[in-house]
Amino acid sequence: MEFYDSGMLSGCDADIPMFPIGSIRIGSETRIQTGLADTGNNLVDPYSGLPIIVCSRQAFSDLLPQCQKKQRHYHYVPYGTVSGTSLMPVFQADEVLLQNETTGARQQVAARIGLADAQEQAIFHPNLLQTI
Repeated sequence: MEFYDSGMLSGCDADIPMFPIGSIRIGSETRIQTGLADTGNNLVDPYSGLPIIVCSRQAFSDLLPQCQKKQRHYHYVPYGTVSGTSLMPVFQADEVLLQNETTGARQQVAARIGLADAQEQAIFHPNLLQTI
């Protein structure tokens, strides 16, 4: 796996990694998502109250039938960007682990996974990153 030079963003209570790594498990399949900490990502699942990690729809395309099962809590969440508003498919993974690229520290987190078409890197909710 290729790693980026690490940077830090200043958070309210702690420094958070700019380039976290997420390991997202659905059944026996795991996807590794590198990404960016985005202090502007305030997406929260209105049903569970959990923060949303925005990932590439393409990275999960082969798993979508499994993600759409009822036990995965698959649903749509409205969201807005500078280019407009839309609905994002969101689901529950079996396990989400985040790793701080600088320290190597890993932490399991409670989050929902959102899928977007134009994403190459994951966009992590900043509250999730303050724990690693």
